[in-house]
Amino acid sequence: MKKGIFIAMAALGLALFAVPEAHGVDGQTLNMSISGGNHIASDMDGVPTPVDGQALTALQVGIAKGSGNPSLFSTATLQEAPEDPSQWPPDCPAQLPVGNDISVTIVFTYNDGSLLSVATEAGSFYCTDGVNFTVNAVGT
Repeated sequence: MKKGIFIAMAALGLALFAVPEAHGVDGQTLNMSISGGNHIASDMDGVPTPVDGQALTALQVGIAKGSGNPSLFSTATLQEAPEDPSQWPPDCPAQLPVGNDISVTIVFTYNDGSLLSVATEAGSFYCTDGVNFTVNAVGT
């Protein structure tokens, strides 16, 4: 396990040093606001809706302001929320109580051609009221 952690830390360090524009104000933390478009393959009356219990996949493209102003391409896969409220993520706020697991991969592309890839890991989840969404993401 420790070997994997050190390899992951080394890879992240390489990404941050290989992409100097990616640094935030403090020299390490990424600090961006993102604008762009979102394409969802299935919806019902404009609400993202998984088909036949399958995970919902959405594609995003856009540009980030801050930390080098990269363009981005992203995929997000949302597992359908269970009908039983006891199975919803316990950390969802009362106004967005429904949720389940989410998996996101984002690739940032900088003007000099450098790439920075960000991916979520287990423990990432979304919360929704059926129209508004929030995401709690952890990853590398």
